[in-house]
Amino acid sequence: MSWPRAYRLALSLLPSALRRKHGDAMAALFARELGRARARGWWHGVLAGVAGVWDALRRGAYERMRPGCHDGAGAGPLLRRHALSFTAAFTMLTAALLAVHATRRLPALSARGAPAGTLVEAVLLAVPFVAMLTLPMAVLVAVLREFTRLGDGGALAAAGWERRGVRRLVVPVLGAAAGVAALAFVVSAAIVPRTNARLAVVLADGAPAPSDRTMTIG
Repeated sequence: MSWPRAYRLALSLLPSALRRKHGDAMAALFARELGRARARGWWHGVLAGVAGVWDALRRGAYERMRPGCHDGAGAGPLLRRHALSFTAAFTMLTAALLAVHATRRLPALSARGAPAGTLVEAVLLAVPFVAMLTLPMAVLVAVLREFTRLGDGGALAAAGWERRGVRRLVVPVLGAAAGVAALAFVVSAAIVPRTNARLAVVLADGAPAPSDRTMTIG
């Protein structure tokens, strides 16, 4: 898929009125900026493409979720409910897995005479890799919960009879999920290996051999 096509797809997250008014101008501006970036090199083109698509996704999510957005019935409230369900699920799942990590690792550190600061550091360093487990789980919980509520309330059946009704409900959620996936990729590729390396040092009380859990993409 080309970057202009991906940008057009990201623009579908915008409310229809805003998309009709500014969509073509935004796509043309993106194409010009992409061309200028590609003239400086392949990597500059990739960065410009990623930045443009991410900006369109972020703007679309904001327009859908902000108060007063009524593009069709319920797109804005639906995303807000998804965000609340996702936040609640992510918080509870992350806290539960961190508690499991703490009960497994902290007793050995305490027995070794580690100070309180080291114990806190061992828990905090576990947050990134635990979050990589709980992010997709929280997305699944939020989607199942909110679309089950829509089905029970008859909104899914009603959307099936409307022109683009199902798309109106699904596209904002897919856009938000793409944003979460992009964030998860950055964290897992750049942050998790470094925190894992430091956590291995803390737990081993020394410098252990590098492993695949401490490798960045580079």
